[in-house]
Amino acid sequence: MDSELQQASVKVRSMSSSLPGSGFVNTLRETSDLINHLNIHNLDEDVNKFITFLSVFSDGLLNSYSVYRKMTDSCEEDLEMLKAILAFQCAFLNERFLQALKEFDVPSEHFGSLLVKFGNVASSADQTEIRLGFQAWKFVSQFLSLFHVVVKQALIENFDSDTEAPMSDEFIRCMLLSAKRIFSECVVDTEKHLTTKSGEPIWRNKLKLAAFICRLIVGCVKQFQSVLFRTKETCQHRCIVDFISWAIEVQYAGGLFTAGTGLDADFLKEVSTSLFVATEMALSCLCQIESDPTLNVSAAANAIVSANLAPLVNCRTFASVLVNLSNRRDEKSFQSWLSDNFSAYAQIFTNLEAAFSSWKPYEITPKLSDFHVPRFLNLKIDQSKLSSAVEEFLTEITIEICRSVRCLPNSVFPYLESALLDTTLHASPVISLIAQDVWCFVVRYGSADLCWQYVTLLAGVIMCLAERYEAGASGGCPPCGVLEQMSRLGCLLSRFIVFLTARQQREFLSTFPLFDSLGRGATEKSLLWRFLVVGSSQLQASIRPLVERQVFERVNFLLTQPKSPAWLIDALVCLRLTEDLPPASLVPFSTSLAHLCAAAATYDVDPTPPLTAPPSLLRQIDVSARIQTITVVVSKWFPRLLYLATADGHDDLTTESRELIQLLLNQLKLSCRDGLALPAIDAISRWVLACGPKGSDQSNSLSYPLSSFSLASLRGPLSPLPSSHRWLSAVWSPLCQTELTSNCGLTRLVVENLKTKLQEFCPGIGDQKRPRTPSTDATGLTDSVDACLVKLAETIACLERASDGFTDSHVARGSELGRRLASLFRKISD
Repeated sequence: MDSELQQASVKVRSMSSSLPGSGFVNTLRETSDLINHLNIHNLDEDVNKFITFLSVFSDGLLNSYSVYRKMTDSCEEDLEMLKAILAFQCAFLNERFLQALKEFDVPSEHFGSLLVKFGNVASSADQTEIRLGFQAWKFVSQFLSLFHVVVKQALIENFDSDTEAPMSDEFIRCMLLSAKRIFSECVVDTEKHLTTKSGEPIWRNKLKLAAFICRLIVGCVKQFQSVLFRTKETCQHRCIVDFISWAIEVQYAGGLFTAGTGLDADFLKEVSTSLFVATEMALSCLCQIESDPTLNVSAAANAIVSANLAPLVNCRTFASVLVNLSNRRDEKSFQSWLSDNFSAYAQIFTNLEAAFSSWKPYEITPKLSDFHVPRFLNLKIDQSKLSSAVEEFLTEITIEICRSVRCLPNSVFPYLESALLDTTLHASPVISLIAQDVWCFVVRYGSADLCWQYVTLLAGVIMCLAERYEAGASGGCPPCGVLEQMSRLGCLLSRFIVFLTARQQREFLSTFPLFDSLGRGATEKSLLWRFLVVGSSQLQASIRPLVERQVFERVNFLLTQPKSPAWLIDALVCLRLTEDLPPASLVPFSTSLAHLCAAAATYDVDPTPPLTAPPSLLRQIDVSARIQTITVVVSKWFPRLLYLATADGHDDLTTESRELIQLLLNQLKLSCRDGLALPAIDAISRWVLACGPKGSDQSNSLSYPLSSFSLASLRGPLSPLPSSHRWLSAVWSPLCQTELTSNCGLTRLVVENLKTKLQEFCPGIGDQKRPRTPSTDATGLTDSVDACLVKLAETIACLERASDGFTDSHVARGSELGRRLASLFRKISD
């Protein structure tokens, strides 16, 4: 029998010297017949000879595939050779040899080399012809099914040796290369709409094979997880992680976009029930992988981090693992992914920060390389699609994290809190907001006691820092970074307060009052309110009267105090708290509120000393920002204030209110020479809309949140109100400046339409010229303009010499400045 085995081996070796053509085909057929008539059960128990025969036969298959791929003859010859190769492959890749291998006492190390050899054969077979690939990969599946125990032992022994390329990685790489190649061919076939003679899409059989290979990889993950994810100093990047990365990139177009983006709709239906299912199965297996005993961390987690995958892929991977852990409700499994050595939650937020650190949606020329998309996917990215994809991705990740929190054991809960706190304080604003959203989910669906604990803890931390810096104990101005972190904690605390019960909210207002009537208003606890952004409408109905009383008591108290920068900050805080108070509660205190607004608007702060307040509040100390803020507040108090001030027969308007609107409009003209922000434009629009007759489109539009958009989009002309000319003429110049200098195209468009509406409302308002400072000497002004134009010419000359080094960002900024210059001189010439 050994002679027959040797004869077959010689016959297979002889194929390598045969030339393509009929002679090669005949050799294939003769070798197939010889193998088919070989009585395997009578083989002598010489293991090495049998293993050698299997290796030689595998090399013969690889050689036959190579010859077939190089053939460029007629179709008939190609068909004859393909039939011969199929017969040759069937003679070997069948259960006869597997059963014979089972009867031998084969050392375990041979099974590892055979697995890699069979993987190479199957990978080459599917590259040659789809039918060859199906048969070869099914044989590999049968081999794994029969010998998975001894194969696992062989792979572990091989990994424990000093080799830098473990057999397990070589085998996974064979499957991965085949799956990637076949799937890419499927996508090309869908774009060309290729079909068989029967009308069935060509890609269908290919997709079935790709899905079969992916399921085979998932089976390997289940059977060989103890070795596939292990790392060592000489082997940090495992090939199984590459499969997970590729599968996610295909499913989510690089990780960012929705499932199946870039794939044909009909093709996507079958991909979703085949390849994507295999991806989900692989991810669900990750949470079952045991910990690395040397690191006390899941071997899968360590392998994923060591592979340095794309941040978006890491986000989806870790989020999916945490959701699967939550579904399993196994505390031991949680501890493999959440511990002192590794935190999956921290990894998600770290990768989110890394993914979006370079994304700048506000740039005019977006970079299409901001996010990786597989080349074979037909996905053309534009800015609008990219922005919506980012928003949808962040929403999905937030939901996934919240889902994972549902069944989080108490023992690992601190790791979630640590990740949320670190992200809230140190991440970029968008990623910080995601962490706050997750934290609010925890508070909302946790116990009332948990919410109260968070509230008292955060309030105590903010108060401790605020009192420390307010007293000057830290030596001067608080660092901007610290104030920003305190501001973020204040925003988070404000959101937590909303979830408190009525009893807890009352206790909070007693512990941290805005005004202490017993202490005659003198309370350091009011420092906390500088950092809160909660309104009375967000609190329990039974608590709102208490808030209103404290606010108005605080207003009266501030009117009795000497003005100072700290006084101004507290006045702005009080005015902010009155924004959402019901109008009926404001009427009795309208005089006090008008006096406070006038005092805050006319107070001159120069220079500004160190203050403890959020950066957003400190910026309102600037006179332009302050006037606009007060204007916004007053317009929300009394939307019909302009109408009452201009219309006849409304003597019920207090003198203070009439003087306040006149003061604010004049201050807008004098202080806002660089233009207006959108909230101030909204305030002016709100007053104009309120001047319309009741029931008209103009008046009804007042209920919409963005009054400027409502006014600018009104179809019909406004009813003229000439008496308002002397009031609104003050804001014409700031509006013109806004249209000229604003970097936001939408704001410029809104202002342009708004000016048109104002000309209908106040006929002749657009005839006035741009105001100049009365004290400016005309000759001096001309000299100044001449000097500026000389500098501008010199700057343009320098830019012309350096034009070869312009980046996309430089071009975008230069185009914006060019637009502003053109608009400036065009409007002046007009």
